[in-house]
Amino acid sequence: MFDIRPRFSKMVQRALPHIKWMKENNVTLLKWVSSSPDLSPIETLWYEMKNVLRQHPARTITELRQKLQEIWDCFTPNFCQNLVNTMPQRISAV
Repeated sequence: MFDIRPRFSKMVQRALPHIKWMKENNVTLLKWVSSSPDLSPIETLWYEMKNVLRQHPARTITELRQKLQEIWDCFTPNFCQNLVNTMPQRISAV
């Protein structure tokens, strides 16, 4: 069995200076549920990618890479900005 505690401890130690800096510079820290993909805009983007890929499945690794790149290229800056703009609603929903 793999013990995550040492790895987690190192992650926390590396994060502490950042948290301290944010507090010292009056950066508002949000209470964030660690395993809440609904809050992350990228999760919506991955969901959209998976939906398109399910409609047009790839048969080889090369075809998969090509299709993923084509799907990715279809996401406009405006689409991504709209995902980011939904953050206030996402945060207030939890």
